[in-house]
Amino acid sequence: MNVQVYSKPGCVQCEYTEKKLSEWGVPHNTIDVTQNAAAMDHVLATGNLQMPLVEAGEDHWNGFHIEKLQRLRASQPGPAYGLGIPQDLPDASSYQPQEGYL
Repeated sequence: MNVQVYSKPGCVQCEYTEKKLSEWGVPHNTIDVTQNAAAMDHVLATGNLQMPLVEAGEDHWNGFHIEKLQRLRASQPGPAYGLGIPQDLPDASSYQPQEGYL
């Protein structure tokens, strides 16, 4: 999924959005609207005046919305986490607690 983040310097919500996407490894492209006139025109054409403007496929929103960012994170391919016990763990049946701990 192609994720575009339209932002501007000094925008706290923009910084938090960028931070979460980067922290979670969500591929995205950040565009500074103060340095790109076409990007500014695009943002204004959407009718959104609050930054950031996030476009992710068919979905788009403006401002910092952690629940929407979490959905983006969840939609990214990654390792599958199951509920099974990995085979490389030691056998817990032979565990003996150290003296003085129980």
